[in-house]
Amino acid sequence: MDNFDFIRDTLTERYPVIAECRPLRKHIDQQIIPVLHKDKRFSKRKLRQFLQWHTSRYEYLENCQDATVRYNLDGSPVELTEVEIVQMQTHARTSLKISSGIRLEKAKSSKMKDYIKKLQADIAKLKKENESLEQATSSRPRKAATMRNGKLTLSAS
Repeated sequence: MDNFDFIRDTLTERYPVIAECRPLRKHIDQQIIPVLHKDKRFSKRKLRQFLQWHTSRYEYLENCQDATVRYNLDGSPVELTEVEIVQMQTHARTSLKISSGIRLEKAKSSKMKDYIKKLQADIAKLKKENESLEQATSSRPRKAATMRNGKLTLSAS
């Protein structure tokens, strides 16, 4: 288990507010550091990576878009000013739209790749059919048509 997994597992196990993806108070890392600092698997860098990952999760952002409070580790609410509420909700909604757009682009990209593979298979099939037709027509003697004195005549070429 690497440090990131240790931090994720420890925090989600100990703190329901994290497991439930509730909006966390700003600078929550200042509450977490004293709890984990004695463990050798803990690092501030991995903690910040975890918090970045956690607060970017779809579930977390969904919970933030209509929230009017943030929470401490113990689950107690932290009152927010009207400006802070608007900032949190706007950030969450914007991030969700971006995330949805990225998901849509990935889905389109996947469908496009499938479509391209199908087209490539169709092209390969048509090339084989064309080669077969060319072989069949190349084994037949060809005749040339000429016009003489108003008459059409066919001759082998």
